[in-house]
Amino acid sequence: MTLKLLVFIHLLLLIFMAVGCNAQHSPEDFDQVNLINSAGPYLGLVVPNSFELAPLLDPSTFIPSKNVSHIDLSGRRFHVGIIADQKVIVVMTGLAMTYGQGEDDELAWESNGDYTRDIGYIHFANYSTEESCDNLLNNVWFNPDEIFPKNGIPEVREHAFWVNVSETYYNLAEQLQNVTLESCINSTTCLPTTPKIVKVERGCSASILAANAAYKNLLHEKFNCTLIDMESAAVALVSLSMGKPFIIIRALSGLAFSNLASKNAVIALTKFFELLSDKPTNGIEMYDK
Repeated sequence: MTLKLLVFIHLLLLIFMAVGCNAQHSPEDFDQVNLINSAGPYLGLVVPNSFELAPLLDPSTFIPSKNVSHIDLSGRRFHVGIIADQKVIVVMTGLAMTYGQGEDDELAWESNGDYTRDIGYIHFANYSTEESCDNLLNNVWFNPDEIFPKNGIPEVREHAFWVNVSETYYNLAEQLQNVTLESCINSTTCLPTTPKIVKVERGCSASILAANAAYKNLLHEKFNCTLIDMESAAVALVSLSMGKPFIIIRALSGLAFSNLASKNAVIALTKFFELLSDKPTNGIEMYDK
């Protein structure tokens, strides 16, 4: 199974150029950033890979800005435009480590060249004692992340493990549950059941692609994780630190239907933006949900 992700937060400024002391930016870059910011604020969308980015940037969904349609900073391309009458900035992230599963411990998307076995691995069973079957690797401990809120005391850390989405956004998402999604790739290949949009109580992020069923079951039993991805935590922690609201829209599918899942994620996102048109994004803050 594979998880798709679209995340958006409320952006007041395009601040990415301030990150990285070795980054080289020209005066023209700063001029473009200032021009982009002058037309803001924006909703920011973070997308994990190219095959999910493509349907989002399709001309039927995304209208590029006439002033600055995109800006390339530190190896990232930030697309500036409009989706469903909402000003947006779209950027792609990427994938990280993966947990193998299945025949020959195949890695997810290994056949596409996205992952490799060249670097190495750890086989946990090799580190168990024969007498007691105890694992010599000890335990894996889950800990909160450190954040430094913009309104906090400088250099005084705070801890965050669970981050609340915006209650306004979360309640608004209830209206998505009756949205019709696409069921077929073509006239002969369709899903066995009709896809639907549901709200989840608790979404989780892992430091690896949780393609292993046993690990996913562990996280569900331990933390009641309904869905697991790799991207949400980073955006959630930045949103919490900056005091901005956010929500996660994810699509779940088998690999054979990954392109269909990406299209359905865009359908859900576009409809959500239409619902947002009736609500001002300025002033929406973090809520306890």
